[in-house]
Amino acid sequence: MKLKNFKIRTRDWIIALAVVIFAVCVILLLHNRESIRYSLFGGTGSEARQMDGSFVFDSGSNQVSVPVGNGLAVVSSTGLQLLDSSGREILRESFSMTTPAIAAGDSAVACFDIGGTTLYWGNLKGEFVDLTQEQSIFTVTMNRSGWMCVCTEETGYKGSVTVYNARQEKVYRWSSGEGYPVTACLSPDNSRLATLSVNSEGSTIHFFRLDSESEQANYAAEQEILMDMCWMADSRLCFLSQKRFGTLDGSGKLCGSYDFGDQYLTEYDLGGGAPVLMLGQYRTGGTGTLLSMGQNAEVVGQTEINRELLALDANSSYIAVLCQDGLREYSRSMNQLGSSEEVKSAKDIAVLDNGNIFVVETNYAELYSFSS
Repeated sequence: MKLKNFKIRTRDWIIALAVVIFAVCVILLLHNRESIRYSLFGGTGSEARQMDGSFVFDSGSNQVSVPVGNGLAVVSSTGLQLLDSSGREILRESFSMTTPAIAAGDSAVACFDIGGTTLYWGNLKGEFVDLTQEQSIFTVTMNRSGWMCVCTEETGYKGSVTVYNARQEKVYRWSSGEGYPVTACLSPDNSRLATLSVNSEGSTIHFFRLDSESEQANYAAEQEILMDMCWMADSRLCFLSQKRFGTLDGSGKLCGSYDFGDQYLTEYDLGGGAPVLMLGQYRTGGTGTLLSMGQNAEVVGQTEINRELLALDANSSYIAVLCQDGLREYSRSMNQLGSSEEVKSAKDIAVLDNGNIFVVETNYAELYSFSS
């Protein structure tokens, strides 16, 4: 399962980190997924088919939902619920959060309070662990195998990054003295750590191996605010700013860069290493060009979005798009696999590894499929 990073999907979340000199603000996007309602019947291409079963959960303020395996995790200001692939409730925990966010692996989730200290871990076995931090949390990420990177404030430093393994044990820590560590991510094989730090001079991506305390490499983007990143295949890392999309190899060498020119980045999903970008002619408004990006920052597929984009979700095989005129599913090369025009009051979507699509309301979700 890809990381719902602040990915995390329709990225409505914002953290502003004030940088001392020149008052540079870093904007990070978390995905606070709001409740939605789908009514899918007809369409072009393959027809949307509702799958058996429903996923029922409590409604709550600031609700965020994310797939976990073929199940669903829902966190709100008042608690966490974890449902398995049949919709059965596996875990229910009550707590209080001001700005809840969530990161997910294949079978586990981490829910945390942005700007607070609360951090909880849970999995599809019903296990639940309190990992509350001593300092305020910037962000938390999780890879498919359930290893976490936790970025927090730290006294005497700009911040720190702590790596937890799948048993919730601390296995690595890095303290940043020169930039605020706004996000970090662990490679799919759990051997390499990448951290993204921002200061008044720009952004720097640092590379580490978990078996060494020394920095292995870095990439500096002067006078540029990088706002997100994610590991790709072949030990490559992709990064994103408001101006461009780029990829790096493990030595910090730039493999490719795609400049946006006079277009604006209006939406994106790094897709757990399979990035999709939405570029438009205006800062606001949801029309423009949807791009699927490759290992060298090249475009591997694109399609025009002529009606307002409401939600976007992607993984290594599928791209799901919800617009005002309906729901569509594409391959990574942007071949349309199916569409449905009868979508009502919809705000969000989530595509699974098998291509099925979650549709979520305030207190329940249902699965739909374009496959025959």
